[in-house]
Amino acid sequence: MGNEHKKGRANPNKAGMYFSLSVCIVALFLGVFSAAKRQNELFDKNEDITKSVVEIRKNQTDITKTEATTTTQTTTKTTEKQTTKSAIANRFILPIGGVIKKEFSSEVLQYSETYGDWRLHQGIDIAAKKGTQVGSAGKGRVKKVYTDDLFGETVVIDHGNGVVCNYSGLKNIVVNKGDVLEIGQKIGILGDIPCEIADETHLHFEVLKDSKEVEPLKELEIED
Repeated sequence: MGNEHKKGRANPNKAGMYFSLSVCIVALFLGVFSAAKRQNELFDKNEDITKSVVEIRKNQTDITKTEATTTTQTTTKTTEKQTTKSAIANRFILPIGGVIKKEFSSEVLQYSETYGDWRLHQGIDIAAKKGTQVGSAGKGRVKKVYTDDLFGETVVIDHGNGVVCNYSGLKNIVVNKGDVLEIGQKIGILGDIPCEIADETHLHFEVLKDSKEVEPLKELEIED
């Protein structure tokens, strides 16, 4: 009777052991879960940081490329400008052979035989026989061909780099608007100039730089 009662009683030591084991397992599970979650968070943060670094580097690269392109373009423009100026200095000649009878003057008055008074002279007059061939002072494109009431038949040639030349006192003009000319290429022959008809037959040659009249020989660097 005493032994049977003893058999049916639960062992308190085993129950405590199982409970402790269960608590440890739960704690271990929670620890593993917490560590995994923490690792995922760190991974996400690292991924965001990596993306930010990549974006910053990309922006820096784009800025560097832009600066390099700008520098290259500026250098190219400067080189082109210097080349054009040098080419102009070496490519111009007088459009007709003859003696310069009247110089350019934007300040000092010169006497006009035709009008009998003193006035400014915005070009140079190159004397030659009527019918003498007149050529382009340099490479360029014909901008305009027209008859002026004062200066007679005139050809306007754009020589580039802001340089435009007016050739007045022509006849038998052989070029048209838009024609591309070489240096010395014939544009017509020498005729008359109504506003300077009392002077010796000559070509009235004007040079404009950026739409302003300038001294032809000096601007084109032509030696008289």
